Amino acid sequence: MARAGGPARNGRPGIDSADRTTPPDLAEASRNAAAVAASRRADLVAALELPECAPDLGRAGLAHLNGEPSPLGAAVVLTLMRYAKPYSGCLFNSGGEHAAANRELFAAVVADHGLPFAVAAAIEELEIDTHWGSSNGWGPDGIPTVGPGGFSTLKWLVVWSDPAGVLPLARGLVAAADDDEYRRIVAAAAAHRDTPLKRIAAAMLLPDERDWVAAACEDRTAYAPNGLMGNADVQRSVWSAMSGADHLRASGLTALAQHHVRPALVAELTANLGAAALPVFAKTLGRASLELGQRTLLYRAISLLPSDEAAEFLVEQAAQPGALAAVKPAAARFPHRFARAVAAKAAGLPAADRFRLAGALRQDEVPLDDVLKGLDADARPAVEALLAEAAPAVAAPEQLPAALAAPPWAERRRRRPLDPVPGLHAPAGVEIVWPAGAQEAALAVEPAFAEWDEDTFWFTDAETGIGFADRLLGRLARGGAAEAAFVLEKLRNAPKHASALVPIRSAAAAALAADWFARLKSARVHAADWLDHHGAHAVPYLVPCALGEDKRLRDGGEAALRHLARRLGDRAVLDAAAPSGPAALARVEALLATDPRVPLAGAVTPGAWADPAMLPPVMLRGNELALPADTVRHLVAALALWTPRLPFPGVDDFAAHCDPASLRRFSLALFDLWLRAEAPAKDSWAVDQLGAFGDDETVAVLGPLVASWPGRSQNDRALTGLDVLAHIGTEAAFTALRDISRSFKYANGTSERARELAAGIAAARGLTYEGLADRLLPDHGVPGPLAFDYGPRRFHLTFDRLLTPRLTDDDGRPRKALPKPGVRDDAAAAKAAAARYKALVKTVETTAEEQAELLRDAMLGGRVLTLDDLRVLDAHPITGVFTRRLAWYSRGAGFRIAEDGGFADVEDREFAPDPAAIRLAHPGLLGDDTAAWAAVFADYEVIQPFDQLTRPALRFTADELETGRLTRFDGLQARYAELDERLGWTQVYRSADEPAAWVWRLQRPVPGGWILADATPAPDRTDPDPDLVHTVTAVRLQANRNRHPKHARPLPGRAIDPVAAAELLARLSGHTRTS
Repeated sequence: MARAGGPARNGRPGIDSADRTTPPDLAEASRNAAAVAASRRADLVAALELPECAPDLGRAGLAHLNGEPSPLGAAVVLTLMRYAKPYSGCLFNSGGEHAAANRELFAAVVADHGLPFAVAAAIEELEIDTHWGSSNGWGPDGIPTVGPGGFSTLKWLVVWSDPAGVLPLARGLVAAADDDEYRRIVAAAAAHRDTPLKRIAAAMLLPDERDWVAAACEDRTAYAPNGLMGNADVQRSVWSAMSGADHLRASGLTALAQHHVRPALVAELTANLGAAALPVFAKTLGRASLELGQRTLLYRAISLLPSDEAAEFLVEQAAQPGALAAVKPAAARFPHRFARAVAAKAAGLPAADRFRLAGALRQDEVPLDDVLKGLDADARPAVEALLAEAAPAVAAPEQLPAALAAPPWAERRRRRPLDPVPGLHAPAGVEIVWPAGAQEAALAVEPAFAEWDEDTFWFTDAETGIGFADRLLGRLARGGAAEAAFVLEKLRNAPKHASALVPIRSAAAAALAADWFARLKSARVHAADWLDHHGAHAVPYLVPCALGEDKRLRDGGEAALRHLARRLGDRAVLDAAAPSGPAALARVEALLATDPRVPLAGAVTPGAWADPAMLPPVMLRGNELALPADTVRHLVAALALWTPRLPFPGVDDFAAHCDPASLRRFSLALFDLWLRAEAPAKDSWAVDQLGAFGDDETVAVLGPLVASWPGRSQNDRALTGLDVLAHIGTEAAFTALRDISRSFKYANGTSERARELAAGIAAARGLTYEGLADRLLPDHGVPGPLAFDYGPRRFHLTFDRLLTPRLTDDDGRPRKALPKPGVRDDAAAAKAAAARYKALVKTVETTAEEQAELLRDAMLGGRVLTLDDLRVLDAHPITGVFTRRLAWYSRGAGFRIAEDGGFADVEDREFAPDPAAIRLAHPGLLGDDTAAWAAVFADYEVIQPFDQLTRPALRFTADELETGRLTRFDGLQARYAELDERLGWTQVYRSADEPAAWVWRLQRPVPGGWILADATPAPDRTDPDPDLVHTVTAVRLQANRNRHPKHARPLPGRAIDPVAAAELLARLSGHTRTS
């Protein structure tokens, strides 16, 4: 660690690096500063003669310029010279040339007047500020005047806070001074310690004067009411000067502010305070706002502190974010102390953390035998037990299955390149072969413009209004094979977004797919999609890549052919390769004979964080022997090659020979170790590998993290996590994906992908997304009874048919709530029971509200249920409360669920719904029967969970059904907010044919298309007037949202579902219902 303020005279550790403490050439600094002062002398004098200039400062500065030097005068001139080129900017910016400029100015004073004078001048300078006078206005070459300063000046904020700037230089020169010179420095500084600011400045510059530091700490505390307490730079200065617990007590400071947790200052405190820094670092770690890197920094600092308390703190905190990075260094630095801490504190830690503590003690840097001998009679058995737990009996080489002892991916094979097969040529021409539905999806994508010319927009190079991948897909969908060359050229520089590669079948596309498949992790999924989509048809294009003249394509071509053989079987690939000739076929056959456990795309080298010693043991089946460390490294290497999209066969060997539970435990621990190592991006495979052995325990760990990652700008990691959850594919994985899809206020790529993958899990079970969600809905113990134990007495909870909680005691007497515990009750049991009761009642209430809302959405969205779906809802103790209070619709008529579970129509006659097509009823479906249905529910005194039968039953006119033009609303006048409620304002670019400019347009999606309208006057694009009345015209339905007259596609009203039509017309008419 490099210290913030540079070296001190007492030889404490942590001295700064030479490039920050080596002073500039003093003579050169003097010449440079003198030249600047001479060139700007007139401006400097003018600034000091302004009436706004503080008189004492002006006199001292002028005297200094006139050959009567003083520390105060030098401080004044230095302050102003920071506005003169080449020093301008060094007051406002730190690091680099600005730090060098501040160092040169200080060095010039040292050269001209000596170090004692320069230190005194620095103390004075820190109480001087600048301001602009009435006659020297600000300008790029202007020089302000001076006045008294405070702790908020830029000198404290920038100049003397810069870890690469003047403070390390000043301290370095002081540290190098001999004893006589140092006494002169102290004497000169002492004459200027006449204010709190100067006393703190003196302590910062001369931290070896412990009494001065103590006084500065007291000043900091005494002046807290005047604002010093919260000043960040005062705190930083005081922190950097401290050297003992007495200084800490005097300062009143107990923890670092978040912005002070930086390497330089933490190093300074570690070196200066030693073990006394532990309470400060520990309390700082309690700040929830700290970033992971800051936590890691503090834990690393604690690992350097020479105290038993520091070692015990690290052991106790081993499970906390950032702590793991300090565990191994602490054990290596203080092995005996660390072992004692492990003995005292490790027993209560989770198993994964105990394994890591054991791994820290086993590292080569720890003399473990000596450490164990040095432990007392209580500590040694505890440590030995921990070591034994973490390292059970290890399998000898001859006890390992052959597949694990020397796996193919662990061998470094160097092949002699084979000569190319002559005369190989890929098929000529280009075909565009779309996956099912993909072209239609590409054609449906629309840019973020109000209007665009469909004939020209997709064939320009403009980048505004639509994403890169969508633009290329849209161009290919419209232009076909003629656009393939253009699309491929664009994709070469953007492989991560290369979904447009998949439909193109050509030699160039095959070469690109092969290259990416072997070389680029970011594009490997697109390459695999291309290979899997074209299948055997890809083989004639890939054979020249694998066996031809271009050596750059060899690895990719071979990997692609081997991948296809895994997918299709060797025979299918060989048959497709046969037209390439006997020589090529023989080579392909030899290639496919390669052990499938030889990686397709080369091995991955895991980071140093993936240390087997820090991970739980992997047991062979039978749980008697563990894998040796080298074999565990082979497992890690295999997992680094595994993804849900491209599983690596080598992992199957471990699954076949190792205990499944220990593999799952190892996989989770490996992932956790990656997170604690600050999740290096190059090892993101740590997320993928969770799918190799993942189960519901994995889902419980990964699901919440995936939901949080997009909010931390980790979208790619989140998408990988979604794929892992989908691969695990259990009901818990579905629930996690469903929860993630609902966890964002607005739809985004993560939520949409989560919904898509969850639907895939449901489809694999023959169900819809909603159908599986209904079947997995927990009942939370409803209707009961549920018992709440107070020890000698119990209380019982049930829920009635409206889910109202009913609480009784053991005698059946009603209770409004759980009572407070009595003297004979078990206090702990009663407290737990009360917490459980409160949580359960709230959970049931929340679940009921959510399910009622989902049923309402199902009605409005036109969800179609099967009879089995309806029976599941009706049988559930929570949703069943609602199903019999709602009307349903099938075969063109309404029905309800009767008391006996049968179905009845509006006349209470038996009804047989279509088993494959049932919907929630809506007045838009029931039409004239709506009133009769309302009467039925009123007669039965049924209270509906939402307003089903009271919603408007509006319908399109005959003309609207044919044309989609809703002329009845033309001329509507309303303010901005009301139109937003009725139609919806959206900000889009005006036109693809104009410079990009945002405009507001009225538009809202409807099932099957859009509702659009025009408005005059248009709202201001940056600040719409809420009181301006707009007139609406041309209200219409469109299949697209393009307002270009040539490309707008009218949507007849008959294409809109009756429920969607009724809701749309109600909203337009101002009858919007929100419940």
